[in-house]
Amino acid sequence: MAPSHLSVREMREDEKALVLEMLKAGVKDTENRVALHALTRPPTLLLLAAASSGLRFVLASFALALLLPVLLAVVALKLGLRARWGSLPPPGGLGGPWVAVRGSGDVCGVLALAPGSHTGDGGMLESCGYQAEGGWGCMGYTLVREFSKDL
Repeated sequence: MAPSHLSVREMREDEKALVLEMLKAGVKDTENRVALHALTRPPTLLLLAAASSGLRFVLASFALALLLPVLLAVVALKLGLRARWGSLPPPGGLGGPWVAVRGSGDVCGVLALAPGSHTGDGGMLESCGYQAEGGWGCMGYTLVREFSKDL
């Protein structure tokens, strides 16, 4: 295989740690942006203000009553996002996980496929025969789009 050639194959068990690190590195800055976005929405600000006001009566420190709800919210958001993004689909079948491998044998990407209905329109992947399956996001923003192609 030529060094510039790229192929896709099922992930081997010894590559699991590397693949998880690649996934975590790929969404590293995204979790901070999602947390900031979530914490600056008006409903969240209202809840944080109410929690701070309630804590002010329990705690003797205004600063602690102000910071504690924010810190707890950030920790909860980050843990939730890491749990969601730090996992791999079960091995076997078309669900993958699959890895993109350079000609030299180095893993350079991750791919997971899932069977489902074909919906969506437009985009580079659709022009190559892939169909948008949906995806998931947070606070109305799409963070992950899922595509499939009948092989």
